[in-house]
Amino acid sequence: MPLSSTLGALFERNARLYPRRSAVSYNGREYTHADIAARMHRLASALRSSLPNQARVSILSQNSIEYIETMGAAYLSGSILVTLNWRLAVDELSRILADCEPAVLLFEEQYIETVDRLRAARPGMRLICVGEAPEWAEAYEDVLTSESTGFPATAVSPDDTACLIYTSGTTGVPKGVMLSHRGLLAGALANCINTNAKTIDRVLITMPLFHVGATIMYLGYSVVGARTVLHRRFDAVQSLAAIRDEKITQIHTAPTMIHQLLSVDGSETYDTSSLTNIVYSSSPMLDDLLRRGVGRFGPIFTQIYGMTEYVGATCLQPYQHVLDSEGAGRLASAGQPSQDTFVRIVDAEGNDCETGDIGEIAVSGTSMMQGYWGAASAKSILRNGWLHTGDLGYIDDESFVFIVDRKKDMIVSGGENIYSREVESAILTHPDVAEVSVIGVPDQRWGEAVKAFVVRRSGAEVSADEIIAFCKSKIASYKKPRSVEFVDALPQLPSGKVDKKMLRQPFWEGQKRQI
Repeated sequence: MPLSSTLGALFERNARLYPRRSAVSYNGREYTHADIAARMHRLASALRSSLPNQARVSILSQNSIEYIETMGAAYLSGSILVTLNWRLAVDELSRILADCEPAVLLFEEQYIETVDRLRAARPGMRLICVGEAPEWAEAYEDVLTSESTGFPATAVSPDDTACLIYTSGTTGVPKGVMLSHRGLLAGALANCINTNAKTIDRVLITMPLFHVGATIMYLGYSVVGARTVLHRRFDAVQSLAAIRDEKITQIHTAPTMIHQLLSVDGSETYDTSSLTNIVYSSSPMLDDLLRRGVGRFGPIFTQIYGMTEYVGATCLQPYQHVLDSEGAGRLASAGQPSQDTFVRIVDAEGNDCETGDIGEIAVSGTSMMQGYWGAASAKSILRNGWLHTGDLGYIDDESFVFIVDRKKDMIVSGGENIYSREVESAILTHPDVAEVSVIGVPDQRWGEAVKAFVVRRSGAEVSADEIIAFCKSKIASYKKPRSVEFVDALPQLPSGKVDKKMLRQPFWEGQKRQI
């Protein structure tokens, strides 16, 4: 099978076509496509010399040039890259390692203490440290310098698993999502189309590379050999400075990050005129935030809807972000199906719903996951070639997909179905509200009661009673919150989504029924 049908081909092709062009700018240093490919080959040789095909190579690191090199090396060598969330506790990481049984763990120096606690349970695991290595690990640069840049042809199949990404676990114990070379390459190509990526683009990536969103964005721009400016993590001030100084043309964000960019003191003084596209994912952007964003950055927003199990299912293009016309209603949508993606809305029995009727969103296409790793079963969501997303929504007559809520986020109060997103949208129109998240909590009378967590705008003093009354004026009374709790910030997952599991936990702990 020719290597051109696998992910490693992206980096080898760019090294041939653009050897002296900058591929990645990281920490003040430029790395050309030839530089990146050579170092990927060195690391791939080191991995291939001691590992069988499809061995797991795990990485515990914030965004770095070494992370990019490890991604490429795993793809080239036929290994499966396991991306570890560095925010997880030791016990959580230990469970993931026990599940996927990696042969290698690459880690940054700052995680030495964590890895020291993890290694006891896996005595045969090869340990490679980026930075000053402890005596029980190899130094990353020593591993690279011990290998040549020559790299023999490796039998990597498009249907081999390329990476294993553990889900954020909003519904329980994280599961390892298996994504193939073919699937990720299809997702990268769709992303390239959706973002209108060009070789001359300068792309800012600040989202964590252990998350599928940042991974597919990086791969998508790699399809055309664009230059990536890589930050270790998101910082609003640093991002605005990079846009100004590096003349960034495209960035990848979540709506909460747009809010932070707009909230920086003196945000309007940063020159962001080079931007041609702001890609956002995790959730639709609410009308008020979008209007502020368009007013500051221009009509250049692209929404991508997807999940770890299916990369980049739909897209709402910049020209479809209509603020003031008949098409404005489609701002609430997640756009139309991406290239090579098919979408259905199905009822509880799996039958197709009528246009405009609410059901579960099901997707199918090459970008779909292969399944869950190990003992975890995917039978509940993979059925007859369709991935059942767990999202509730509907499709209009032009195949725009509208997400109403997550199945598990729907609140049943007094026998009525209440969609948390609808309540959140109503509350967010209050001028004193910056952010909100709505959940259902146990209630003796109603079964569940609506509870809102609200972040006030700076200097605002709106009360809970005022929020409830305001909400009642916007939507049906039975949908209004029964209680409002004000918080300084909402807990977030790495994807930028609100961690509703964390919000629910204190209320549902000990209950026979768990949401």
